[in-house]
Amino acid sequence: MADHDIIVDFSGWIGIDSKKLMFLHMETMETISGDKWIQLSEDDRADYIVEDVIAAIRDAEDGEWNLIDIADIVEIEKN
Repeated sequence: MADHDIIVDFSGWIGIDSKKLMFLHMETMETISGDKWIQLSEDDRADYIVEDVIAAIRDAEDGEWNLIDIADIVEIEKN
């Protein structure tokens, strides 16, 4: 029997204290705080991603969801 996944589509924004947000360098796996990320050039910033988006959303001081949509169930064959 096939398992089922539900697709959740979402978008919005959050505001968070730069000291609470951590970034991960995509090649070296080094983590830095938002304070240090702000000091980087735009080119260097592009090498980082938010380390933990779920934690950032949880710890946010402000934010707004523009869209939260549940799509049809999609069948996924599990091996």
